[in-house]
Amino acid sequence: MKRIVAGCLLWIAAARVAGSAETAAALRFLDDRGEGIGSALEVCFQIDLRTDCKDLLYGAEVIPPPRFQSLRVEGPDHGPTSFRYEDLQAGEDGRLQVTIPRKALLQIGKPPAEPLTVTVYDPHAKVFEKPVVTIPAARPDGVKIPAGELLISLAASGHAPDLHLLAVQPGEVARLEYTPRAGWSLAVRCIGSKDRKPLKASTVSLESVQGYGVPNQPVGEKKTGVDGLALFPGLAGRTVDAAVQHSEYVTHKAQGLSAVPGTLAFREVVLEEGGKVRAKVRVAGRAQEGAHCKLIDPEAAENSRKIYEGLTDREGICSSGNLAAGSYLLFAVLPQERGTLSRSVVVTNGSETEEELAFSEIRVSGKVSRGDDPVPGFTIRTFEANEELGGLIALAEGTSGEDGTYEITLWKPGTYEMILFRSPEIRMPVVRKSLLLEAGEEAKTVDFALERTAIRGKVVDQEGKPLEKAGVILHLSGAGERYAITDEKGEFEILLDTRGSGDVKARKPGYRESQPQDIALAGETELPPVTLVLAKEKLFRGVLSSAAGLPVPGGWVGVVRSYYGDEPIRPSEGRTDTEGRFEVAPVGEGRNRFFASGPDCPLSFFEPSNEAGDLVLRCQGQPATLDLTLTDLEGRPVPEASVILRQAGVIVPGTVLYKHLTFLGVRPTTDASGRLVIPNLAPGSYDLFLTSSVSEGMIESGSRTGYLTSVRLTPLNTTELKLTVGGQPVKRGPA
Repeated sequence: MKRIVAGCLLWIAAARVAGSAETAAALRFLDDRGEGIGSALEVCFQIDLRTDCKDLLYGAEVIPPPRFQSLRVEGPDHGPTSFRYEDLQAGEDGRLQVTIPRKALLQIGKPPAEPLTVTVYDPHAKVFEKPVVTIPAARPDGVKIPAGELLISLAASGHAPDLHLLAVQPGEVARLEYTPRAGWSLAVRCIGSKDRKPLKASTVSLESVQGYGVPNQPVGEKKTGVDGLALFPGLAGRTVDAAVQHSEYVTHKAQGLSAVPGTLAFREVVLEEGGKVRAKVRVAGRAQEGAHCKLIDPEAAENSRKIYEGLTDREGICSSGNLAAGSYLLFAVLPQERGTLSRSVVVTNGSETEEELAFSEIRVSGKVSRGDDPVPGFTIRTFEANEELGGLIALAEGTSGEDGTYEITLWKPGTYEMILFRSPEIRMPVVRKSLLLEAGEEAKTVDFALERTAIRGKVVDQEGKPLEKAGVILHLSGAGERYAITDEKGEFEILLDTRGSGDVKARKPGYRESQPQDIALAGETELPPVTLVLAKEKLFRGVLSSAAGLPVPGGWVGVVRSYYGDEPIRPSEGRTDTEGRFEVAPVGEGRNRFFASGPDCPLSFFEPSNEAGDLVLRCQGQPATLDLTLTDLEGRPVPEASVILRQAGVIVPGTVLYKHLTFLGVRPTTDASGRLVIPNLAPGSYDLFLTSSVSEGMIESGSRTGYLTSVRLTPLNTTELKLTVGGQPVKRGPA
């Protein structure tokens, strides 16, 4: 059996054409048995950008036009067949003998009462956009379909397409049984990045994504065949994630797959070949067995950053499995957590990256004192700044003894931050010092000398009741800011290593920030306790409902300033209860803007004219999905990109969109293929901006910097956009 080529099965007979397109001979059509064709045919010639079609009766010959590039032939009982001019061959009589295979007859068992549409696709086609043939209403005695390897969709109104893979010979009678299914259907094709060919024996696992704290639910698992296809007819969930695994490739997760109920969605997944990391750990030049190796993806979400961990063998070596190409952080931790080294590594497809992590012992010691007295029980932690993680990595720690002394060991030269804490449980820093270790050093002394006087006080509400877990901020001239958290009695203490003047204030969610109180630390005299009063914030209260007026439980409500300006945008947020009710604190002075999303509530904005009393927020219509792919001017995918949306003149800040996507359980930035899916959007017209090029304040002031395109999203549809960053967008309509 030969596969369909260019939308159909192609058989072409006899010897090479003598002559050129200008002097082409007549065409003679035969069926797959070499017999003449006794029914009408439609013959279409492609001439430059023009198509010239002719209807032929039985036995008629046709002289092809000069300079045609390709030919397509189909009849009610034959074809369709397509081929290029250069593939034509002539018979002994000089005529171009073209074989048009007979169609097969497909009979359908258990047909529904309503009309059944039969759609035939080529399972080997490069893209799944155009079917080979669509038959709107199948007859009881069967329908004629092309011969070959086929993907067949049987669709009745109100049901998901019933999917089948079928191989039929010319003239064969085939039979399929129709099964009514709810929801929508999905066909996933797996492609290998090595040769861009379909991957057999890939495992495709689907999970239904509810989002908003509801766990994902498995909905099916299939193995791909030689065509790389996995078929999932009848998916009830509106959005699913697909995890694709193959033994020779990196596992890929395609998120946010969705379609309108009753329709068929296609998705091609390209699996990366990936690369490996091989690390060698040495201590003082000797291989270290049992060291803990791990690899971190700094761009991944917190709960999925760790992508590999293992122990070194006798030769001090640990090796990862296949990893996607990209930049990672490699960590090696000595047994009993005696020390840690980190290294940035780059993984490329088809290669193994080798790294050596060499530990060399450097002792750091010192004393913690307050006035002239030693301070036991304090914790000293040493951190190394890491730009890729955007923060500090803890490397080693020690505890001050009865005499106030401590000792820790570091394992390489570099610049570190040493932070003094009251204890391992209390995470608020007391003192922070910088430490520079140079190559060749074996020991270093760092002392922490605290003032005998401290800033003490209490945080209470307007009724004088103590407030636990309130944040206290001390701003001291020449020393920056210091922080503390109140205990169950509302009390706090801030130890200092310097004197000066400044102010202290407190804050707590649900309360207005306290007025700053001036303080001055000039000598050994103990300062009187400070009392900071927090006034209860007047919360926004209301109900979030769907467009149909039903309450939205488990939804998200966020509040931002209605005018963005140049300040950071940090939403005040809350969740709805089982009755759709919410409470959320206002942000700053002036009017606020509300955003909300949840089950049966697409991401919507609200600007109530009266923010007092109970608010009623009704979501905006039925959801739409935006499927965005970004590439650069050379066609390479743009990963880790995010966007800012503007709907009906209202800017959806990047932080709001991030919250929306993370509550849905969807990646908030483009993946390695440059793809970002944004489900559960309100229908309407949107402008898209690239976050890395513009801020919300710039857009608000009329800037077009970072503008990508505009698009209209329609209810219950997925709109695909393929955009070239720096070029013109290519839009593909609703799927």
